[in-house]
Amino acid sequence: MDRRTWLSLCAGVFSTGCLGFMGPPKKNIGWIRFENNRDEAHTVDVSIEGDNKEVFNETYQLGTTPDQATLKVDNPVEEPGRYSLYFDIGTEEVHLHPSEFAEANISERCLGIRYTLHEQGTSGFKFEPTKQC
Repeated sequence: MDRRTWLSLCAGVFSTGCLGFMGPPKKNIGWIRFENNRDEAHTVDVSIEGDNKEVFNETYQLGTTPDQATLKVDNPVEEPGRYSLYFDIGTEEVHLHPSEFAEANISERCLGIRYTLHEQGTSGFKFEPTKQC
C-alpha cells in the first residue's frame, strides 16, 4: 500500500471514528420544565428512550392557574446519553431526536429542556445550559 492510500484511509477512519459515525454528543438532562399558557388544563405523557430502551415514563397534569400551570421535573435520566424524548398531550405528539440536542449549540454536557404549550395552540422547546445534573 502506498503512502497516499494509507494517509487517506487513516484520515477517513479518524474523521468518522474507529467504528463508524459516532453520532451526536451524549448529553445529560438535568431537568424538564413544563409550562401551560393555554386556557385549558392538559395531561402530558412523557417518555425518554436511550439505546432503544425506555428509561423514563411519567404522566403529568398541567392546570391553568399560575401554581398549576408550571411543573419542573429534576433529573429524569441518571447519566449522559443520546436520548429521544416523546411528549403526548392527546391532541399533539412531539418527538425530540438526539440530533436536535447537538443542533442546540450548547457545549455543556448538561442541559435543561423547557416545553411550553403556547396560547395559540402550538407548542415549543427551548434548550438551556445548566449545571444541575
